[in-house]
Amino acid sequence: MEEEKPKVHARVIIDMMGAPKEHIVQTMELLIKKIDTDDNVTLVEAETAEPIEKESMWSLFSEIEITVKDIQYLIGFCFDYMPSSVEIIKPDKFRFDSLDFAGVLNDVQARLHQIDMILKGINAENKLLKKNGSMLLNNMVLLLLKDGEKEIDALAKGTGIPGDQLKQFLDVLTKGGRIKEIAGKYTLAK
Repeated sequence: MEEEKPKVHARVIIDMMGAPKEHIVQTMELLIKKIDTDDNVTLVEAETAEPIEKESMWSLFSEIEITVKDIQYLIGFCFDYMPSSVEIIKPDKFRFDSLDFAGVLNDVQARLHQIDMILKGINAENKLLKKNGSMLLNNMVLLLLKDGEKEIDALAKGTGIPGDQLKQFLDVLTKGGRIKEIAGKYTLAK
């Protein structure tokens, strides 16, 4: 008969930041409900601190006590819920045979690979968005300049991009020979 592994009893802290205040309070409540309905977790207790305002954002945390079947489930919990702190209350010690430990490491690796694939997808999407945004801004500037020369303030108003940020883009278009700047006024290069 296989020896039954002791459950892992842990206290975790989950932090949240956002706005408005009601949104993060509601989001934390929903997260705690999700933890409570997670088949792999037994919610022992949850206590949420009062939100604190920091630079027009709201911050709050919950201290949550849980039990899980074993250390493998605790690691899964950490990946799923991203606590900022984990304190293991019980057991005091863990004993692994090599097969169990290899299983834990393989689960961690699988999660890391999954996160890596998600990040690579987001990075590729971000590059595409930047490229398309740049082409869109390029076309907007060129269309605005078809009506004649314009100062940076008029181009900023027409594109909706602040002048200091637009200036960098206009410098690239100028160096690329698409537009010219003479005495603070921009025109199409002919």
